[in-house]
Amino acid sequence: LQTPPRTHADTPRPPVVDAETWQREHAALMAEEKAHTRAGDALAAKRRRLPMVGIDGTWVLQGPNGEASLLDMFEGRRQLVLYHHMLKPQDPDPCGGCSAFGDSVATHLQHLHAKDTTFAIVAEAPFDEVEQYRTHMGWTMPFYSQHGTTFGADVNPSPHGAGSFALSVFLRDGDA
Repeated sequence: LQTPPRTHADTPRPPVVDAETWQREHAALMAEEKAHTRAGDALAAKRRRLPMVGIDGTWVLQGPNGEASLLDMFEGRRQLVLYHHMLKPQDPDPCGGCSAFGDSVATHLQHLHAKDTTFAIVAEAPFDEVEQYRTHMGWTMPFYSQHGTTFGADVNPSPHGAGSFALSVFLRDGDA
């Protein structure tokens, strides 16, 4: 038995009401949305006040210019935003979500640079595979390999552990 495809005509619609009823319900919804926004703002403020973790940054990764320390990855800027891509060694099917994320930030990095911020990607695959994938995707941002290091396990903030996607933000204090 084959189910016929759904159409827009099959989508349930809200009831049709008079303007006064709509206005009352809309005002109530706007009040809930405003409360939701304030709660989100309060949560974001708490996130900004979280303490930072000091790290030694002694890992050596492979990047477009050869070996790179964490400090090198800042490219002289104060902040480094690092995306942990799920590209594994000899990965026949790189993560579509990670790739879509990379596509969304692959252009116009000058906006981040103007804010003293470097964006880069890191993955577990060896550098030759990382570089091949970066070129295939047409990305210009730095893409580093953490292959053979403990970098991912040491800094990846994902609750799913090293090897899963995550975003790390590092703040440089001078040459530390």
